[in-house]
Amino acid sequence: MFARYLGTALASAAELEYQLLLARAIQLLPADTHASLHRELTELRRMLVARLKRVRDRGRPPTYQPGHGRRGNAEMPCYRNSDGGGK
Repeated sequence: MFARYLGTALASAAELEYQLLLARAIQLLPADTHASLHRELTELRRMLVARLKRVRDRGRPPTYQPGHGRRGNAEMPCYRNSDGGGK
């Protein structure tokens, strides 16, 4: 459910990006202000994408990766979360 809200936030960020471009194109927004807002928007979108990925990955079961046990022992199996972390 939370992933849905994050998706909506990403869509809103995309809409805002278009509005910033339009405001700049019709000279309602100075170039330096546009650049500053675009940087902030890019940072926000990166945070939203990272959070969305973590939320979606949280529900997945750990994956089995043979040969990745402790101290590189190929005989000892290792179960890892989908994010690459240990048990």
